[in-house]
Amino acid sequence: MSVLGNLFLVHCLMSQWDKTGHYLTAFLALQPPPGQLSELLTAMDTLVGVCPGTDEPLAPCRHRLAAALTDAGDQATG
Repeated sequence: MSVLGNLFLVHCLMSQWDKTGHYLTAFLALQPPPGQLSELLTAMDTLVGVCPGTDEPLAPCRHRLAAALTDAGDQATG
């Protein structure tokens, strides 16, 4: 995973929700390959499992990542 993806996760872990959007936007701007998008989604699922109360604040980020993953898949088959 890229450094920006890891920074995004760190800010999620620290519940710094005001910064997560910035790092997610920067990560997505790099147009990461589907594997990195899937890896970040998996890491977010793990985070939700070990940090109660993160599922609701992470929901918009999960939707953005899932949409980016769908778009990346569409472009690969397009």
